[in-house]
Parts: sequence; structure tokens; C-alpha cells
Amino acid sequence: MILVRNVFKLKFGKTKEALPLVKEAVGIQKRALAGVDFSTRILTDVTGPFYTLVLELTIPNLTAWGTNAPKFSPTRTSRRTTRKMSRWGESGYREILRSSSDLPFAPDRRSKRGRGVRGLTRRPRSS
Repeated sequence: MILVRNVFKLKFGKTKEALPLVKEAVGIQKRALAGVDFSTRILTDVTGPFYTLVLELTIPNLTAWGTNAPKFSPTRTSRRTTRKMSRWGESGYREILRSSSDLPFAPDRRSKRGRGVRGLTRRPRSS
């Protein structure tokens, strides 16, 4: 499972104005990714850097992201949304993360002392 996090640092007090635009962006994503198994979440800060808004997209694998990324190419609607968002945003970045359950290592359950690196052994890869 791949998690794509688009993190926006907003200008002071602009979360209320930016939230409808992010919801509009979710609608654009849903149309672009029709037929793809994915989910989205919109998060706002509780603690940490103030006025942070996060748009998360969970997709099955990087292939799904790579093949569908061209569908996010700028359209008139998405350009308008981006232009409005830029008025309220200071900066932003994207994180693409993989779920740890997808990694090829699993805890070693053979003994308490463990074998391998720090108690981890290589899990056989399925082909």
C-alpha cells in the first residue's frame, strides 16, 4: 500500500478558506482515478506547525500511481483550484510512503535471540 501525502503550509488563519478548495481537489482526484482502488483523507493540524493541511491519497502500489499520474495533468478546473490555493498557501511538499507491511523483512519468530540483522530475517518474496 502506498500513501501519498500532499502537505500544505497555509498563511495565518486561512484554513477555512483553503478547506473547500482541497475538497474540490478530492473531487478532481475521484474523477481522474475512476476505476482505481484508492481512498482519500483531509487532515488539519492539532499540534506542530500551525495552519497545516494534509491531503492523503492511499493507493495499492506505485504502478497505480505512475500509470494514473498523467490523468492529473492540468485542466482548466485544476488550474483554477491551484491558482486559488496559491493565494492561501505559503509552501507545500509531497511525501510518497510505503506501508511497512509491504517491506521484504519480517520479525524473526524462530528464537528469542533472533537471527539476521537486529532480529529481522528476509521474508521470501512472492512472484
